[in-house]
Amino acid sequence: FDAVDWRLFYDKSSVNEMLTLSKKLYRENKLDGVKYMSCSTACKKYNIFSSSDEGVISLHCDNSSDEETIMNIGKKIIEMFDYKEKQFIYYKADSLTREKRKKYRLRLCVDTTA
Repeated sequence: FDAVDWRLFYDKSSVNEMLTLSKKLYRENKLDGVKYMSCSTACKKYNIFSSSDEGVISLHCDNSSDEETIMNIGKKIIEMFDYKEKQFIYYKADSLTREKRKKYRLRLCVDTTA
């Protein structure tokens, strides 16, 4: 079993608000496939593309070998969070994090124009 996570990056000023939303969605069972969540405001360590002014909410999933399911979970996350902060959301296996690799396995494009 290799858990994976979708990462949502936010300006630190809005992380608490978005974490509150993520907890609400999780408790209402609206985040199908998300097993647990984590949050950091020291996210420079999480992504070479982020800045020190950002925080990250990680939505951890299982079924890492089922790419179609993981992509559908990511699409639902974009929709439920109305995410427009970045051009992409990234998915990374925990095994890559443990190896301290900065490579992501997949990414989903975000419509930031709406």
